[in-house]
Amino acid sequence: MEHVSFKNSDGGYGLMPINELLMGRFVITRRETDTAESFDTADAVIEAGWVLD
Repeated sequence: MEHVSFKNSDGGYGLMPINELLMGRFVITRRETDTAESFDTADAVIEAGWVLD
């Protein structure tokens, strides 16, 4: 599965599956803890401190 890599302002890193993104779902799984974070919009992703890595 293909992913987009993200980094967070808190120093964490995460992955977003491209297929989720194409379906309009914003789900980032943190690499360190393997926990998923879901967001309603792309703006919400940015507001949570995530940027493309």
